Amino acid sequence: MNLDKEISWIEEQLKERPKTEAKILGRLLEICIKVKSQGIRRPKKEKVEYKLYKEFMAVYAEFIHNRSGVGVLIDAFQGANLKRIIAYLVENAKDKTETGALEAWKYIFINWGDVSTFLQSQVSLYQIYKNLPEILDNLKNGHYKKQQNTYKKGLADLKSSL
Repeated sequence: MNLDKEISWIEEQLKERPKTEAKILGRLLEICIKVKSQGIRRPKKEKVEYKLYKEFMAVYAEFIHNRSGVGVLIDAFQGANLKRIIAYLVENAKDKTETGALEAWKYIFINWGDVSTFLQSQVSLYQIYKNLPEILDNLKNGHYKKQQNTYKKGLADLKSSL
């Protein structure tokens, strides 16, 4: 609801409510009218500018080009997800810097083959952001390699028992 509709709703409620509730609604009405007259709005989030944004994008574009042979298609949504990825990597980098985050970003794509098959198919920036903790876990702890080795060992054991 916009503010005008909110004010109308409160006015309707004032007519139908007992006195105690009417006092509360009356106060809410005063606040709404004051907000409307002053044009008070929620403060905007402070924009964070990443100095290495273009380098992050270049690493991603190279990864996509090497993988598919085509260039990347970036819109505002994908760009915003790259900024979220950068923020996450900076927060989790050992040195807490953009440079450290960029090195982590490069490491992710150099070792992309070491993540699970499902994660390897998740290549849009939104999908990478959504799966970033799992991607990093796969790379750090080698879960995919362990699963592969367990599968190969189990398959070999099965073949030898037949």
